[in-house]
Amino acid sequence: MNRKLCILLTITLFLSVILSSCFKPIESYSSSPSASADNSLELAILDPDYSMPDEYYTSMKQGAFYNFLNTPYGMYYTIGDFIYYSQYGNTQYTKLCTKTDCDHSTNECDAYVQGHKIGYYDDHIYFVKLGDKNYPFKLYLMRMNMNGKNHEIVKTITTDAEMSYSITLRFFHSGYFYFIVTNGDYPGASNNTDNSFYRIKLDDQSEYEIVYINDLISQI
Repeated sequence: MNRKLCILLTITLFLSVILSSCFKPIESYSSSPSASADNSLELAILDPDYSMPDEYYTSMKQGAFYNFLNTPYGMYYTIGDFIYYSQYGNTQYTKLCTKTDCDHSTNECDAYVQGHKIGYYDDHIYFVKLGDKNYPFKLYLMRMNMNGKNHEIVKTITTDAEMSYSITLRFFHSGYFYFIVTNGDYPGASNNTDNSFYRIKLDDQSEYEIVYINDLISQI
């Protein structure tokens, strides 16, 4: 494992420890929601509870190491290509879709997110998505309402095919989407030609930037 990867992992672990010490940890779960959760139940999203600081809900520990996402509106969980919702994380999980004519099994379902990591920021769920057959190499930053409605493109992250299909170790943190590009099969591989650490802001039209390159860290 090369020096750059070691530093990157150290940064990730350091942030995780700091955030965990500052905020109440996510509850542990004895069982995961079933992928065949009952969608005959009506999807009812809680009114938001802002008793916790916003930094707790937007921190990287929400999406980097867990499939669970705790938000002021309740608990969200990704299984396969879909998002599930539970009001308190200990009740029945339901796919995040309110369409009455949806069978919740295709990419037309509001809960469909292509199996990517999700993050919470500014009363929205964020995720990334590859383009359709007309733009297969585009990678979009997406967001949706907390009830799964109104999927919208925030901006294009990249139109480069190699980058779009090689982004890994992705996570959302404090208003940014962080990622690395492993075009050499896996982090630290000898044929990996890109060892940079990238991020892109969630709430404007700025492009991605490099925050880590050549053993130097600009800022996190």
